[in-house]
Amino acid sequence: MSNSKVDILQRALERERIARKEAERILEDKSRQLYELSEELKKTNKALQGNLSEKTLELQAIFDNSSLGIVLTKYGEIIETNKAFEELLGFTSEELKKMDVKSISVSDDYPSSRDLMEKLNNGIIDKFSVNKRYVKKNSTVIWAKTNVAAIRDKSGQIIYQVALVEDITEDLKLQEERKELIGNLEKKNKDLRDFAHIVSHDLKSPLRSMDTLVNWLKEYYESNDVNSFNKTYDMLIEKVGKMDSLIDGVLRYSSIDSAKQLKEKINLKLLLENTLHMLHIPEHIEIRLSENLPIIEADVYRIQQLFQNLLSNAIKSIDKPKGVIVIGCKDKKHLWEFSISDNGKGIPIYYKDKIFEIFQSLDNNDESTGIGLSIVKKIIEFYNGDIWFTSEEGKGTEFNFTIKK
Repeated sequence: MSNSKVDILQRALERERIARKEAERILEDKSRQLYELSEELKKTNKALQGNLSEKTLELQAIFDNSSLGIVLTKYGEIIETNKAFEELLGFTSEELKKMDVKSISVSDDYPSSRDLMEKLNNGIIDKFSVNKRYVKKNSTVIWAKTNVAAIRDKSGQIIYQVALVEDITEDLKLQEERKELIGNLEKKNKDLRDFAHIVSHDLKSPLRSMDTLVNWLKEYYESNDVNSFNKTYDMLIEKVGKMDSLIDGVLRYSSIDSAKQLKEKINLKLLLENTLHMLHIPEHIEIRLSENLPIIEADVYRIQQLFQNLLSNAIKSIDKPKGVIVIGCKDKKHLWEFSISDNGKGIPIYYKDKIFEIFQSLDNNDESTGIGLSIVKKIIEFYNGDIWFTSEEGKGTEFNFTIKK
């Protein structure tokens, strides 16, 4: 081999050695960088794991110690519950995990919450809130506000649902008591307005008439006008009777709510037969009693007063040679619906909204106080019932009212 070829070969080998050395240096640098990156990743991963563990512990602490009941479910199956929810219903965690949402829900409430849950599962909504009833282990029922949210994976599929459950039984009870209290106050205010009306008009009116009649009596007595004296005296007695009826009616009206309620079983057939004996029923009026009159539990005095006032009105309304009054009853599952119909002169349509107001008389005569139907309405409201009527002038009227069983 010539010297020139040897030199070329040596130079090539030298370049290869230098290139290999540079490659080794670069590889060493990259290896060191990878190592440093690996160590950094280890530190970051360790920090992330620490943070994750810390957050997991925090979430677990919140889950375990929350005052709200927390339930994890998946398509109705109970996956996990916290202590508050277990104490709320009286079940252990193990017992609840063997159950589903339907088994701890009141059946009447389940369809509405089920519909919302289907919308949640189908991605139509992500959360909802509902007030529903839960059945405790001891079979008692509570009301709870339930907020439900969906936890989904990246593809939008449900992983599970989380529900926050808050007992609102007492809150709803207080709301009902407050509503009842406001209702009672409104009734009391109305009574006060009615009594103001009594004092300012209805009681003063006969008093003014009586004052005039007394002065006339004095004049007729001094002039020895016996006929005028006797006529005026009769008018005075009539006014005294009207005022006595007004005062008695007002006292009965005001005592309906305040009087103590005495509950006892009442055979309505016997009660109505006794009531009819107390009323003056003209011979041309026939009263028919339904065969299915029930036995109810209520205060005898109030129920007798209720039927007596309605029957008195029906009797007074008869303007035909042959009068018929029918007392009926229908069983409406949770309540009784009674009816008292007559073939009397009917009620003018302009009385429709005023008929149950105190001092609204259907007849323009001095005997009517206009208190009877207002007493009827107040008694029915006392028993949480309703009253209404249908009427046609010249043909008759039917009053209907309900009393809860």
